[in-house]
Amino acid sequence: MKNITSKLLLLLFLIGYMVTISTATAGTNEVAALTHYQQLFSTMPSVAISGEPVRLTIARIGLDLPVVDGVYSPQTHTWSLGRTTAQYAVTTPLPNDLTGNTFIYGHNNAHVFGKLLAIQPGDELVLSMADGKRFHYLYRTSFDVSPLNVEAIKYEGAPVLTIQTCVGQLFEQRRMFRFDFQYAEA
Repeated sequence: MKNITSKLLLLLFLIGYMVTISTATAGTNEVAALTHYQQLFSTMPSVAISGEPVRLTIARIGLDLPVVDGVYSPQTHTWSLGRTTAQYAVTTPLPNDLTGNTFIYGHNNAHVFGKLLAIQPGDELVLSMADGKRFHYLYRTSFDVSPLNVEAIKYEGAPVLTIQTCVGQLFEQRRMFRFDFQYAEA
């Protein structure tokens, strides 16, 4: 009976039901098992909402771009780069509401991220997903790094979006634009 009760409690926990057991009708092992599962449930992170990015829009500066997958070639040590599209670095987390740094990059030209240089703190970015979801971010800050600096994309914490484009007289630096996740909508 104890084995069946423990299995039932685990099953109920896994499907998300709250179970209350009276100590008058349950043995010590069943109450201990329930307490353990309730503690696990209360510390589990919420389910992440995520999606594959297909469009990036910053209305205030008139930026509206398609987003395509960006891949790294170990043979040539280069990333794929389009003339009129932004690239989502597929080696970074998909946009989500839980954690990580989604990384998008592209040229600093009139067709891609040239307008990004006019962005101001608090500007909203909307990232549209292939399944229709929309992720909203607010621009926080930017900083320049050398092309060899990969620390800017190594990040653990609340979800953020980083956009990278080239800057400098000879485009010798990389400017990172950091956006904080606000909310997702279906």
